[in-house]
Amino acid sequence: MKLILFILIFLYLISCSSKQHGECTERIDKLLFDKINIKWGEIHLKKEYKQTIKVYNPTSQKVSFKIYTDLSEFQVTKFNSDSLNYITIGTILSPHSGDTLLVTFTPCDTNLLGNYEKGLHIMINKEILFVPLKMQAYILENFDSISLEEKLHPPIIEIYKDTFNFNNTNKNKKIPVSFIIKNVGERNLIIRKVETDCSCINSTLQQHIISPGQTTTLSATFVSMGHTGLQYRTIRLFTNDPEHPMIKLTIKGYIEK
Repeated sequence: MKLILFILIFLYLISCSSKQHGECTERIDKLLFDKINIKWGEIHLKKEYKQTIKVYNPTSQKVSFKIYTDLSEFQVTKFNSDSLNYITIGTILSPHSGDTLLVTFTPCDTNLLGNYEKGLHIMINKEILFVPLKMQAYILENFDSISLEEKLHPPIIEIYKDTFNFNNTNKNKKIPVSFIIKNVGERNLIIRKVETDCSCINSTLQQHIISPGQTTTLSATFVSMGHTGLQYRTIRLFTNDPEHPMIKLTIKGYIEK
């Protein structure tokens, strides 16, 4: 009876390992993963998000496996077991066996707002690998905890002309751009972050905190060097306006060859 039970357990483990092996097709060094580019989509500050990553050791040797990172917004534990922390402890993967990681993402720092692209590096047999598990997200402000008073009397951002058209220009030009930003709300408007989609844009914001009824100027320079044809570039402002947590400003025109 014990022999039959042992055989059944053995067959079950082989079945699980084979299934996991089939799901893990992305290779980083010795190990296989079911995904190495983790897309979180649109998420909000101070909220907790979870995803699982399967890892498999296809070799005939034991492999020491650990996550190496200083990103405080991430926790990586063994799925269904909070006691095994892959960042502080790690684990040993037996030959032809796998495991499931539970990745918890809790962004809290306002500096993380906007396009998020970072990586969790892997340590295999005490060697830190160059290729990471890539983390991609788009992070917005979280307004769940604001009071009723703040909801009834919020800051409100208003942009005078959110599109700047420089029409036609030649290469190797520096084009000055400016946008007027006004707070038409009843509380201080805070510009948390300014983000551009191209290194060809340099921007400077006069002030990040705008009192009710006051205005400020976002000054930018579009450098046309290395660009030709139709241009459509954006500057994104991340704010504490509950109705407009992200405002997009546009710079467009045509650069002649």
